[in-house]
Amino acid sequence: MLAVTETRQRSGRPQESAFSFGPFRLIPRRQLLLLDGRPVKLGGRAFELLHLLVQRSGDLVSKNELMAAAWPGTFLHDSNLKVNMWSLRRSLGDTQIEPVYIATVARRGYRFIADVQAIATDITDDPARADPVVPSRPPSLRGIVGRESDMAEIAELLARKRHVTLVGPGGVGKTTLAVAVAQVFAPQCRDGTCLVDLTTISDPMLFGPALVTALGIRGNSDNSLAVVLEYLRSRQMLIILDNCEHVLPAATIFAGSFADDTSPSVLLATSREALGTATEHVVRLGSLAAPRVGETTTAVQALKFPAVQLFVCRAAEWSDYQFKDEDCPAIVSICHALDGLPLAIELAAAQIGTFAPLELVAAMDGNLGFRAAGAEVTPPRHETLMATIDWSFRLLSHKDARLFALLSVFNDAFESEDAAFVAEGAGLNPVDVATGLGSLVAKSLLSAESDGPSLRYRLLDSTRRYAAERRERDRACHQALRHHA
Repeated sequence: MLAVTETRQRSGRPQESAFSFGPFRLIPRRQLLLLDGRPVKLGGRAFELLHLLVQRSGDLVSKNELMAAAWPGTFLHDSNLKVNMWSLRRSLGDTQIEPVYIATVARRGYRFIADVQAIATDITDDPARADPVVPSRPPSLRGIVGRESDMAEIAELLARKRHVTLVGPGGVGKTTLAVAVAQVFAPQCRDGTCLVDLTTISDPMLFGPALVTALGIRGNSDNSLAVVLEYLRSRQMLIILDNCEHVLPAATIFAGSFADDTSPSVLLATSREALGTATEHVVRLGSLAAPRVGETTTAVQALKFPAVQLFVCRAAEWSDYQFKDEDCPAIVSICHALDGLPLAIELAAAQIGTFAPLELVAAMDGNLGFRAAGAEVTPPRHETLMATIDWSFRLLSHKDARLFALLSVFNDAFESEDAAFVAEGAGLNPVDVATGLGSLVAKSLLSAESDGPSLRYRLLDSTRRYAAERRERDRACHQALRHHA
């Protein structure tokens, strides 16, 4: 265990214990973490976890020891530890597949793997007098696959528009693309970029404080949005509002006020539903292109499709997988069955170390609840594909939720008249269906395509499986099945 006692330099200036690792300095007595001399926002429990791990650098620290340090005398499920460890890693920028600071020891605990030095620092140093807290930067990314043209288009839009929103279903890769765009667009932002992760809040009333915290604005205010707008007025920044759908009214109010202000900053939002402001430019993200079953017979042909590229890339990263011609039919079948949805593909690719491609095709049948490789650093709602759909489902009204479940009876595209006839058996009238279809499309749970003068709707396969589970739990849907038959 590392330790350093409080000392005095020859000059007589008092000193206190601290730890140094990478660009960070940890000062336990003041519960302070510094990055290049600037304070890092860190909650009390995250600080206790980090302090214990740093003290025991190189050693395995069990889950029980960590929970006892952060929640003394309290019994909690270890999911609380996972969430707080994920938050801590994000604060350290340690979100890559290969950890830099904190490694997970499966089912046992965690180990701090960076070199740590016990040092002494001047007690009279006052980091609070330093520059403001650094805004929350987007995390670094491993290679993005299949979105290169989207990146260029969105970066170009941001140069001309003050507000762009990426809209698409859960798991389509909105956050990943937004972070990639931020890295491309960064040279045009004199004062940097700031990622506001809205998954950390559930109450729209906390939207303003979340912005203030992410931007590193000091002091307290009764009007957080006014403080943020004033802060941005003299700055040229890229603000990323990530995952707006569950706090949509608050995000819309801010975006509208932001557009009316004179700030040179620009706003990039991600959401499963558009914010709906007058100046918003919406970019709808679709799935990655995947070959049809039987369309390709060799690895070279299949790799022309970004869905296959993503699968092979992630499988190689996690399991040293080598793509062979004989695996081509199975992997094409996987990508096609998953509708080219990036999160679903990544979750499936993570299983290649356990299943051969053909075995994976069989294992996937009826089971899309795979955990991601390195799920300890994955946001809890993205741990499985079904969790991302569940996140959207829980934001629906009662009638829209029932309609969504009913639509799972259609294996392929359908028209509004078909949906209205089936839904009648569950007590939904044609107006409920018409408004519900529009709402589900807006929330990226349903896709709509023009077919001459009419629209045809379709559920993604993964979404249909989730909806079918919900349909089976709702007795009102049973009568509707007779209408469908």
